Amino acid sequence: MKEVAIAAFTLLSMKNSRTPARAEPEPRDLPPVPMLHGIIGQCSQPYVKALTSTDTKVDQGRIFIAKQFVKDSLLPLLNKDEKLDLIGIPVSVYDLKGVRCEMKFKCWSSKYYVLTGGWGAFCRKHHVKPKDDVKLWVFRHNENDKLCLVILFEKMKK
Repeated sequence: MKEVAIAAFTLLSMKNSRTPARAEPEPRDLPPVPMLHGIIGQCSQPYVKALTSTDTKVDQGRIFIAKQFVKDSLLPLLNKDEKLDLIGIPVSVYDLKGVRCEMKFKCWSSKYYVLTGGWGAFCRKHHVKPKDDVKLWVFRHNENDKLCLVILFEKMKK
């Protein structure tokens, strides 16, 4: 009977422990960019959003990212010396082909999270339009520990 109680306590402890970012991502959770699999360290679950017209406007040059995703998936990956503020954190952003683009991840007015500084050019390069889906993962680079993102687009079905 004592063994059953210990086993139950152990299982409950395991069930209630939370680890938002995984040190070793499972292959099914990785972004589908095979050439990046060797460099992806801690990695978030994917975030999916339908692009708005302001996300794709050339003069806006930014995409809003949901606060809950940032709190649950991006903030746990930050190093102690990284601060998400108006200045922002430099990030490397990869597309489906593994092509890298440098951007900034920022927090505006303590409540809006945006990816900027290269976003407009990234949208033009990938010919995205409002209502296209964007899917992104945040991860730590295994070799240089830099904060990175993988961003993929799925065109709106006509």
